[in-house]
Amino acid sequence: MKLVLIGASAGSVCALEKIVRSLENIKGAVIFCVHLNFSLVDAFIEILQEHAKVPIHKGMDGTILQEGSIYICDTKTNIVYENIDGSEMLFGMRMHESIYTPSIDEFFISVAKKKKNLQEVLAILLSGIGSDGVEGMKRLLQNGATTMTTSKEHSVIYGIPKMAVQQRASKEVLGLDEIIEKIKDFLQ
Repeated sequence: MKLVLIGASAGSVCALEKIVRSLENIKGAVIFCVHLNFSLVDAFIEILQEHAKVPIHKGMDGTILQEGSIYICDTKTNIVYENIDGSEMLFGMRMHESIYTPSIDEFFISVAKKKKNLQEVLAILLSGIGSDGVEGMKRLLQNGATTMTTSKEHSVIYGIPKMAVQQRASKEVLGLDEIIEKIKDFLQ
């Protein structure tokens, strides 16, 4: 199954909402790994669902990914990807050495290690402080995934995207509308 992985942090909520509004009849799954206080995840899903044309679920321990759905990673644990006998799933893992929950790096790295065909992966980093997600994006790119970040002009905080560009983890640097078109084309 095609997967769109979106790592996001500070300043990305409006961008995520715009992405959700634009998607319909998707052939694959979209997974948002967002630095968000755990007490806000359910409310965030409800707000997004009001504007969505596809179902949105909380991605948590034991979630089986289904085509045509969007998932918001639970923020109480680090979420990782597993492929067990052809079933693509999310699992909650104990915190490691990251100050972020969930860790975008751990999530992206788990996909790089466990996804059988990384040409079926589009990984995106949106606005945020720091570098969480950059190392994972680099591994995805090195193993065949398509990667992109938002441009400085389209980032509320140009920290994570800037680091991805500097470390050559991002194949493309685009505006949000261009990223949305790439997502829609990828999931046709």
